[in-house]
Amino acid sequence: MDFIVLLVLLGGFGWLAVWADRRIQARKQASVEAAAAQPPTEPELNQGRRARWHRPDQKATVSAFRTWAVVVFAEQPVIEHWLATLSDDAIQALTAKLTDFCTDMGFEFAWLLGCKVDQEATLAPRLQTIVIHYIEACYQAWLVQEDIKAFQVWQDFTQHPYRQDQQALAQRVLAQLLDQGLTPTAARSLLTGPEKEREIYVVQAVREAAEKHPDAFRAVLKAVVMTNNDLTPAPETITQRLMRAWLRQPVKVSQAV
Repeated sequence: MDFIVLLVLLGGFGWLAVWADRRIQARKQASVEAAAAQPPTEPELNQGRRARWHRPDQKATVSAFRTWAVVVFAEQPVIEHWLATLSDDAIQALTAKLTDFCTDMGFEFAWLLGCKVDQEATLAPRLQTIVIHYIEACYQAWLVQEDIKAFQVWQDFTQHPYRQDQQALAQRVLAQLLDQGLTPTAARSLLTGPEKEREIYVVQAVREAAEKHPDAFRAVLKAVVMTNNDLTPAPETITQRLMRAWLRQPVKVSQAV
């Protein structure tokens, strides 16, 4: 899971919420850019240097956020624990996106970290609620990342089932389906047949299992996707796996009439 990429995607939600306002501001920005094309004066250069000098310390921000989160999510121990387990880099990414989101919403996240709006009996809780909802959305999105990835892989498989990488995926999935008894063993003739016939059988067997056992199939697919990111062919060929599964079947002895 790439948590930082996830935060980048979520950060776009805030931008969409104020898109209309930004369109209006874009016209004003055009005149500002025209003025900015002129060489900066010495006072402007000094102001830029001071702004860089007073840039917030990232380590201090991370520390302040962790302290703030412990208090704010005291009644939500699951989210509090999740935030505590995130690396400093992930917290930096989160606070950066939170800062952008809050700015788009018309206030500063630093106000909450620095308790600068505590004197406002009604404003501070309302701003904090906005930030809490944002973090809760991040957590919910984090929870479904494995399911999203498995869904994307399955969508790709249904469109290109005979591509080499998809065949590798199908073989691994079928191997797990066979082990769990979620798909019938191949006919004996198929085991010695042409490779193309086996590929067709694998795809059909995987699709049938997805239709007949959707919940169990999703669990198998997710497990395969998350443990085999490269989706390289399994060490044991599908023919060997099918043969082994076939040999496990009980032998039916016909009785003479």
